[in-house]
Amino acid sequence: MRLKVIMPVITEMWNRDALSLMQAVASKDSNIVIKNIEGGPISIESEYDEVLSAPYVLKETIQAEKEGFDAVIIYCFSNPGLYAAREKVSIPVIGIGEAAQIMAYCLGERIGIITTIKNSVIRNIKKSKIIGTADKVCSVVPLDIPVMELSNNELVEKKLHSIMIKLLDDGVDTVIFGCGSIMHMKEKMMEKYRIPVIIPGEAAVKLAEALVCMNISHSKKAYPYPPLKKRTGYQFEV
Repeated sequence: MRLKVIMPVITEMWNRDALSLMQAVASKDSNIVIKNIEGGPISIESEYDEVLSAPYVLKETIQAEKEGFDAVIIYCFSNPGLYAAREKVSIPVIGIGEAAQIMAYCLGERIGIITTIKNSVIRNIKKSKIIGTADKVCSVVPLDIPVMELSNNELVEKKLHSIMIKLLDDGVDTVIFGCGSIMHMKEKMMEKYRIPVIIPGEAAVKLAEALVCMNISHSKKAYPYPPLKKRTGYQFEV
């Protein structure tokens, strides 16, 4: 199967690691292609960034269906443009944030999300309500590290350890790394703290593969095609 992964940012600095991460858990017959958006923010850390990114996510999603991809993955925990993309196409569209929260919901009763900066805490709380996992999301804690600095693995690991201890003290039994750029610490954290740790990119790949294998996609009762009308100002089909 062919999976298109949309990086909803203009930098390619995470592409290689993200591709390696997803290929490691993907089925052997899955062909994963990563594509960045052509315009928008360099990282997503606010509702503002999400809105600026979303039109370009839609463009890449529409193109993916035309090119014969079996599913699309939006590689950002904020899931920018996710529900609009599902309306526009018939193939499965998965947001890594939604996939991670759904998986965590199946694995535990008290979910903790480790996000990037303080600004992202309230967004994650709101999104858990939209996704339907809010009754189990009991803690959202920031690393206080901007997305563009998450390549500093030593700093990230140090912060993760202190937050994991806090989450365990709060009774958390399942943890989500709440950013697609936090990729390399899962095994260390699970070995030390003995609770499930979910990497959103991994969860999204497996969910996308499952939907394709089962030959099902999102309900068009829930995500109907947009009404036909005049829309201008966009450099792609709307």
